[in-house]
Amino acid sequence: MAEFVDPQQNYRYMVFNYLAKSFEGELLDNPPEGELRWVPIKEALNLPMQPWFRRRFPLFFEKGTFEIYEIREQTAEGKRNETVKILHDFA
Repeated sequence: MAEFVDPQQNYRYMVFNYLAKSFEGELLDNPPEGELRWVPIKEALNLPMQPWFRRRFPLFFEKGTFEIYEIREQTAEGKRNETVKILHDFA
């Protein structure tokens, strides 16, 4: 899970990701997300992806679960501060 919070805007955005090691069925011909294809894990990081997803991608393959909590705040000077916590459960 990833949680993005902007306390000044009273904004909270949560992303839940799931790892599938197998699947049944067929991929859609024209999915709304764009073209889907299966790639080897080692090649996946060479593909274009958002920076926030690139940061979390390797965590999917570590033992246990993880959670990312990110606070974004705008300062009076217009700068953006980010606080990021990555929590692991190595159960």
